[in-house]
Amino acid sequence: MESLLRRKATEKGCLVASHRGAWGGNVIQNTMQAFRNALLQGADVLETDVVPCLDGSLWCFHDGSEKKVFGEKTDIFAMTEEKLLSLAPVNAYEQPVRARVPRFEEALALAVREGTVLNIDRAWDWTDRVVKVLDSVRGAEEVCLMKAPVTKGQAAMEFLAVHPVKYPFMAICYTWEDVEAALRVKGLRLEAVEMIAFDEKSPLFGQDAVRRAHDRGLLAWVNAIRLGDGLRDRLYAGLDDDRSIAISPEEGWLRLRDMGFDIIQTDWPAAVKVALEKEKENGGQIKVRC
Repeated sequence: MESLLRRKATEKGCLVASHRGAWGGNVIQNTMQAFRNALLQGADVLETDVVPCLDGSLWCFHDGSEKKVFGEKTDIFAMTEEKLLSLAPVNAYEQPVRARVPRFEEALALAVREGTVLNIDRAWDWTDRVVKVLDSVRGAEEVCLMKAPVTKGQAAMEFLAVHPVKYPFMAICYTWEDVEAALRVKGLRLEAVEMIAFDEKSPLFGQDAVRRAHDRGLLAWVNAIRLGDGLRDRLYAGLDDDRSIAISPEEGWLRLRDMGFDIIQTDWPAAVKVALEKEKENGGQIKVRC
C-alpha cells in the first residue's frame, strides 16, 4: 500500500512540514492549538516530538524544552502524569496559558481525522510504546511517519522491521553510509530520508544527492529550521528559514524545492506555502546553484 506521504508528494509536489506545529504568541509548541494552527496555515505534514513521562504515558513534547515551555527548570522524564497536567505553559509574553501538553493519542487522532501525515520525532528509544499506541488506532498506519537518526536508531529500525504492521519510517542521514545502512534493514518500510548537510561540501548536499535518493526509491526531506547561529545549527548549508526571510524565498525555500526535495520542514509553514504557490502560479523557475 502506498503511504499517505508518498501520495501527497505525487499529487502536490513539494510538501510543507510544520515543526512542532505552528507556534508563537499565545500558541505553545507541540500543543493541539499549534497542530490546528499548522493545518490552517496549509501544512501538509505535522511534526511532533513524542516522549514518556515518569508513568510511561506518551506526550507531545521535546525534552530539554521544559524551561522554555513551563518557565521553570524541570524534567519531563521525572514528572508524573498528574504533575505534567498541572503545569501551565508560558506563552511568548511570559504569561501562563490554558493550553496543556497533549497526549500522543490526541495528536494521532487529529492526524487520522484530518488525513494529515504525522511525523513522530525523538521516539526512537521507546519505539515499542509508540507502536503499541499506533496498533490500537485505526488508520494510524496510513498517517504516521516514524523517524530516527541511523546512528542512534538501529534498535528502533530493527523493531519496526520485524513488527507485523509495517509503519512508514524516515531515516535521519548525514552520509551515504547512513542511507545504505537504513536500506540494509530487511523488512523496514523505509519511505524517506532526512538529509542533513552542514555545508555545501557535505555528502548529502545538492541536486545530485537528492536525485540519488530518489533513484533508491526514497522521498527526500530537508530541514529548513534554524536551531541557532552555530555551524551545526544550520541543517542544510544555511538554506533555511532565516535566509528565506532575511533575503528572499528564492535564496532558501525555493532553492531547496528546485533541488528536488519532496518535503521542507519549517517553523513558518504559511510563508513557505505562499512562496511555493506563488512560484507555481507564476510558472517561474529558479536557477539552482549547487
